Amino acid sequence: MLLISVGLVVCLALFAYYHLLTMVQMKDLSDSLTMPDQRVFGYTMGDIQALRTAMDADAVGQLNYLHKTAGFLFPMFTAVFSMLLFIRWIPNRQTRWLAWMAPIGFAVVDIWENFAIDALFSHDLSTGAVLLASILTTIRWALLIITAGLVFGLGVVRANRGFKRKLLAIREGTD
Repeated sequence: MLLISVGLVVCLALFAYYHLLTMVQMKDLSDSLTMPDQRVFGYTMGDIQALRTAMDADAVGQLNYLHKTAGFLFPMFTAVFSMLLFIRWIPNRQTRWLAWMAPIGFAVVDIWENFAIDALFSHDLSTGAVLLASILTTIRWALLIITAGLVFGLGVVRANRGFKRKLLAIREGTD
């Protein structure tokens, strides 16, 4: 369980590094415009066109590099360690498979979204490409929230069960 706990802490650190530090710093390279990855509810053709105009080749290269490093590690770590946690916390195999859909889906969609966003800056801009990347971004955020909710919710349920067991043990020991 210690390895899983450390893995979840690493996931939180990667989230903070990727979303709260580096993506926010990318605003400095894009005239204070928010990166597509940060736009929870998606973006439009105009948003991407404004970013393409504001960002030079070095800024686009930096975004691409972030997608290949922290943008890959964060979803992979999140999927692997939340799935390991679900193995320990969900005894029913069918329920576990259902719970695994959120982190697996998150990892797949997040990595696909990174490629889709990178394509917006390296190829001709089309409405379909922007729409695909925007939908992937929104789905990715939804799956991340569902995964975090599952981890937190299952943790609360397990903590509550443990607390009840300890209370019962105390009561039985004093009777």
